[in-house]
Amino acid sequence: MDTEIKRVAVVIVNWEGWQDTIVCLESLDELTIRPTQVILVDNGSSDASAEHLADWLQKHGKIVVDYGSAEALVVDNGLDTTYVLLRLRTNCGFAAANNAGLRHLEASGQHIDYYWLLNNDTRVDKNALARLLERSSHPDSVGIYGSVILDEREPHVVQALGGAHYGAFTAQARHVGGGRACTEVWNSADIERQLSYIYGASMFVSHEFVAQVGLMCEDYFLYDEELDWALRGKARGFTVGFADSSIVYHKGGASFARVSGADRSYYVSDYYLVRGAVVATWRWYPWALPSVLAMRWRELLVRLFHGQRLSARATALALLVPWRLLLPDDLRALVEGSRADV
Repeated sequence: MDTEIKRVAVVIVNWEGWQDTIVCLESLDELTIRPTQVILVDNGSSDASAEHLADWLQKHGKIVVDYGSAEALVVDNGLDTTYVLLRLRTNCGFAAANNAGLRHLEASGQHIDYYWLLNNDTRVDKNALARLLERSSHPDSVGIYGSVILDEREPHVVQALGGAHYGAFTAQARHVGGGRACTEVWNSADIERQLSYIYGASMFVSHEFVAQVGLMCEDYFLYDEELDWALRGKARGFTVGFADSSIVYHKGGASFARVSGADRSYYVSDYYLVRGAVVATWRWYPWALPSVLAMRWRELLVRLFHGQRLSARATALALLVPWRLLLPDDLRALVEGSRADV
C-alpha cells in the first residue's frame, strides 16, 4: 500500500503555550510524509498566543487568505500543507477545542482519511506519521492508534506505549509501559491487549471512527475524554491500536505549569481528575460507582488530615458538581428554573 496517498489532517490545541506549539510545528515540517492540513486551535488564550502563531506562520512564507466571518486565519505554504488558525473566544476544554478543529475539517468539504490529534507540547519524530500510516494499513477494527510517547525532558524514558489501562473499580489509569527505557523490546500485540484507550498526547483517528462514533464528549473539560471516546468506539465495534515505531516526545503537564501558583495548579488538576472519574464511572461502569465514590471520599479525608485544604475542597466540589450534569435534560431545566426563582 502506498501510504503517501492517504490524506491526514493534524489538529493541535494551544492554550497560552505558543512557544511549545511552534516547536511542535517545526517538528511537523521535518516529517518524511507531510499532512494535508494542520489545524491550530487557540483555546481562548490571554497571552496573545494567536497573534504569535499567526506571525510565525506568515514569517515562514505563508500566504494569508481571508476566511470570511469565521475567526480563522488560513495560510497556504505553497507546498502540500495548508495551515488553519482557529481562535476560540474562551477556554472551552480539551475535547471542545479539538472538536472545533474537526468540525472545521468536516465543513471544508475535503476528504480526510485520518485525523492526528497532538498535544501542543509534543515534538514528533520525522518518521512518526509514516509509521502510523504503516500500522493503519493493516485491515482490522482499530479506530484510534497511539504512538510511543517519550518524555521530552528524559528522552530515554517512556511516558506511555500508546495509551493507558483503566481500572473500573478504582477509576484510575495506568500508562502502559510508563517508566520503561525506550531501548527495551516490547510485544506490540501484548501492548494492545492492555490498552483501554489512547493517550491524548497523540491520537491518530480514522475518518470511519469519527463518522460512526462522533466527536469527543465535551462534558469532561479535562481528563477522561479519551477513555469515553474509546468506550463509545468499542460499543460500535472499534478497537484501539499501537504503532510501535511511531515516536512522539511529550513534555506533559504544560497547561498546569502555566497556571499561576502551585496550589492553584493542583486545585484545578484535582478537581477535573475527580470529576472525570465520577462522570466516566456513572456513564460506563455504574456498578463500580460505590467503590469509586468511597475511594474519593477517603482521599478527601486524607487531604484534610494533612492540611491540604485547597485540594480537599477541589475534591469535594468535584464529587458534588457532576450530579447536576448527569440529570436528564428536563429535570436539569426544572432544577435550574427553581434556582432562578429563589
